[in-house]
Amino acid sequence: MVNRKIDELGRVVIPRDYREALDLTPQTPLTMELVGESIVIKRRTHSCALCGTEIAEDAAISLCAKCIRKVKNL
Repeated sequence: MVNRKIDELGRVVIPRDYREALDLTPQTPLTMELVGESIVIKRRTHSCALCGTEIAEDAAISLCAKCIRKVKNL
């Protein structure tokens, strides 16, 4: 466990070894969620607009491969 203080601008530094372990770079998109008395920080992911399955962040459309196949078969 690592303890940090919030700076004057409201920022908290994520320790380097944590960033390296999770491959977080300065441009990595993150989401924050308040869960009870905790703040949960996660890598932002994109999900399929139809089923919610996680998809690649750089996907051209917001559908997973499975849903694309289903739509094509309609």
